[in-house]
Amino acid sequence: MKQENLLELLVKAGKDPSRLIFEDELTGIYNRRFLLNYLEYKVPWDTLDDYPLSVVMIDLDYFKQINDQHGHDVGDQALIYVSNLMKEAVGEEGMAIRYAGDEFLLLLPRTQKGIAKQVGERLIQSIRSKPMVVQNKNTSLRMTLSLGVATAPDDAQTRKDLIQKADTALYHAKKSGRDGMADAAELEPQKIFAKAALQKLEGATIAGRGVQLLQVAEALKKFGQGHSQFLLVRGTPGLGKTTFLDTVRRNIGQNEMCVVHVNGVRQEMFRPYYLTTQILIGILNKKEDKGAEILATLSPEEIRSLAKVMPGLALEEQIEGVEEGRQREEDDRTQREALFAT
Repeated sequence: MKQENLLELLVKAGKDPSRLIFEDELTGIYNRRFLLNYLEYKVPWDTLDDYPLSVVMIDLDYFKQINDQHGHDVGDQALIYVSNLMKEAVGEEGMAIRYAGDEFLLLLPRTQKGIAKQVGERLIQSIRSKPMVVQNKNTSLRMTLSLGVATAPDDAQTRKDLIQKADTALYHAKKSGRDGMADAAELEPQKIFAKAALQKLEGATIAGRGVQLLQVAEALKKFGQGHSQFLLVRGTPGLGKTTFLDTVRRNIGQNEMCVVHVNGVRQEMFRPYYLTTQILIGILNKKEDKGAEILATLSPEEIRSLAKVMPGLALEEQIEGVEEGRQREEDDRTQREALFAT
């Protein structure tokens, strides 16, 4: 269809063609394109102190279950219903935006964090108290939302960081049980490491290594779920292992994690756990007190276990009271479990 014919059709249908650029077709609220353009051209990022900007990221909890149990038509009704509640909650204070799929966002110009959280709470209470009436099915559907809130300049100084902080807070709200709101400023760094690192890694590119970067991303997701692991990068000399690891380090090693560089030494391979020892020393040396505070929290039994790979810890006063345990015969498995638990 020619462009002029399309525009004529839209006008006859009562639709403003210009709104298609920035309006979500299903819900009628603003779309992601509008958000990105607004953040780029309408926000004076160099004068944020005089122009506080808050965003509330929103996710419809268990949306996939709604689609699976009730069908996609009901899923669409749910998205429209949430959009209408968002417009009610935000009133004249901001704009409701469909960010992607079942993720939404409230854009709140000139709004401090406290007011943004009040808007978020209104939305949470509203959807809790107003079940959606499913059309043509004579039934209602109760839904909940998870929210993450962030404010510039308090939490971020750029548009990318602002969205990332709100998204990370949303991730925390979902991991904490859903049906609630998390504030980006109140999250402990160790609790949001995996999400923040994954967001950075998604923007990384290295020729021919997309699959490997995806494997690292998957490992980070598992790490965020409490699963510790080792990733081994293997290959013959010259395949770019160092470049690959440097790419990962640059993208996820800024402030969120401790990076140590340890080289294996063939002459030391006869010593059990020798490389683990070097890694431990490297990590402790990153601390200003060289790890003294960490070591002080270990029990005598733990010190004794660690001394097997760090002989310098085997001082009499540090392992006092475990003489009986020292004499006890332990099998290899018990020793290994004690060592790695420590």
